[in-house]
Amino acid sequence: MKSMKYILLALSILSIVSCDDFEDINKDPNNPPANMVPPGLKVGAILQEATLHAHLHQRVHNLYVDMFSQYYTGTGFGTYEYQSVDGWSQDFWNDHYRWFGNLTSLMLEYQDNDKFVNDVGLIKIWRAFIMHRAVDLFGDLPYFDVLSGEYDSEEEIYLDMLASLKEAVENMDEEKSMFNDIIYQGDVVKWKKFGNSLRLRLAMRVSGVDATTAKMHAQEAVASGVLEDFSDMPTMPANQSTWGEGYSMTYYFWWGAGNGVGLTETLYNLGTGIGGMEFLKDHMENPDDLVEFPEFVDPRLTLCFGSSSSNGEVEAGYSGRWTGIPLGLSSDERQESEYKVANNARINVTLRGKNGGDNGRYRTIMPIAEVWFLRAEGALNGWNMGVDTKDAYENGVRASFEYWKLDGADAYLTSSAVNTHGTSANWSDANGSSLEKIITQKYIGGYPDNSWEAWADLRRLELPKMNFGLQFNSNVPAGKIIQRVKYPSVQAQINSENYEKVRDKDHEGTKHWWAK
Repeated sequence: MKSMKYILLALSILSIVSCDDFEDINKDPNNPPANMVPPGLKVGAILQEATLHAHLHQRVHNLYVDMFSQYYTGTGFGTYEYQSVDGWSQDFWNDHYRWFGNLTSLMLEYQDNDKFVNDVGLIKIWRAFIMHRAVDLFGDLPYFDVLSGEYDSEEEIYLDMLASLKEAVENMDEEKSMFNDIIYQGDVVKWKKFGNSLRLRLAMRVSGVDATTAKMHAQEAVASGVLEDFSDMPTMPANQSTWGEGYSMTYYFWWGAGNGVGLTETLYNLGTGIGGMEFLKDHMENPDDLVEFPEFVDPRLTLCFGSSSSNGEVEAGYSGRWTGIPLGLSSDERQESEYKVANNARINVTLRGKNGGDNGRYRTIMPIAEVWFLRAEGALNGWNMGVDTKDAYENGVRASFEYWKLDGADAYLTSSAVNTHGTSANWSDANGSSLEKIITQKYIGGYPDNSWEAWADLRRLELPKMNFGLQFNSNVPAGKIIQRVKYPSVQAQINSENYEKVRDKDHEGTKHWWAK
C-alpha cells in the first residue's frame, strides 16, 4: 500500500470538507482529549449517504447503472442510448470525493489508537465499498494523492483496496467494542463478514486479468468467514423524514409514461420459462385484467413487476400486458404505443408501495445470494470456496427465494425448463453452461438493488445474455454493453495536465482493466 501518499491525501481534505469537522486533526491520536468526538459520529452520515443519497441514487444508481445493466428501462432518458450526462457525473464525483476524503482523514486520525481499532476497520471497509463503485463507473481515478490530481490506474487501486480489506478484517478485535452504526449496530463479527465478502467480490472482479491474486484473496476471504445467513445481510433503512427515502423513492419506482421505468426485454427473456413455474397472478394488483403474459415465468419477476393495468396512464387497448421493452429502439419506435413504458409491465406494488411509495423498504447493500454465487464461480475456477460449485449455486437460488419469502425453490432447481436463451435452473442438465447458469441466477437474484454487480458481470463476462438493437453511441461497439461513463468535463479545465494522460480513453467504450 502506498501509505506515505495518504499524507498528501489528508492535506487535500482541506478542499473537500469544512475545517469545523476536523479542528482537532493534528492532536496526538494516542492521547485523545476527553472531549474528542468518537469516529462513529463522523462516519454515520457517510454510511447512509453512500447508500441512499436521494439525488445520487436517482441519477447514478437508477438512471446510469440500473439502465446500463438493463434492470429496468426508461426510454425517455439519454442513458437509454448509452450517453453520459455530465451533471450527474460531476455530482457523483463531488460527493464521492467528499466521502472518500472524510473517511481517509478519519482513518489517519484514529489508526494508531488501539481503542478505535474496530472503528478504523469499518472505515477501511466502507472506504473500499464507495471507491470500488467509483472506479467501476469511471475507470482510472485520483486515489493515492488526490491533491495532485494524478489519475492512478485501476489495477493499482484494486490491489490496494484488496490489501486494505484484508488488513481491516485481520486487525478488527471481537473482544473490543465499536460504535453503534446504522448497518450492524456495532457488531464486529458481522462487519468482518461483510469486509470478507466485499474482498471476495473484488477478487472475482480481477480474476480474468490476475488469477493468482484473485485466487489468493478469494480463498483467504472465504476461510476467514463471509456472509451466509440473512441475519448477517447488510441493509440500509429508509429515513421516513428525509425527502426521497421515506416514500421509497417514488421517482425510482413510479414515473409517468414519458420517462417512466418498466420491465426490460432482457429481464423478461431471462425469466420467462425458466424454472417451469406458472405465472403468479396473485402478485398482480389487477389479476383479472391480465390479457398478455407468459405461461411460465420466474416468480421473483412477478413480485417485482406488475402489469400495465396498475398504471393509470395506460392507453386504451393496452391494459393487462405483462411485457418487456427492448433495448435499442429507434426514436420513432419509442413513440409507438407498443413500446411505451406506460403500456408494459411496471414496477410492482411490492417495491413502490400502495400509494406510490409508502412501504419503507430497506435497501440491500450486499445480497446473501450474491455471496453464494461468487463462491460458485470461484469453485468453478477450481478455488477452495469451502463448498462445491453445485451446492454454492443452489444455496444462492434458495437464498434469493428466501429473500422474497417465496416457496418452491427446490422444484425450481430441479426443472429443466429453459428461458428464451435456452438456460435452465437445473444445475445437472445441459441447458446452458455452468457459468451461464450462475450468472443468470446472480442477475435475477440481485434485483432490484444490486445492479452495480449486474453491470460489472455484463462487462467482465458478457453474461447473462442480452438483446441489443440499434447502437446510438459510436464509441460502444454494436452488440456490446456500455463500459463506463465519461469524466466530468471540468476535469479538462481544472486538472488539464493530468487529464491529458487519460483523454484518449475518456469515452463510453473504453474497457476496464478487469474487463479485458
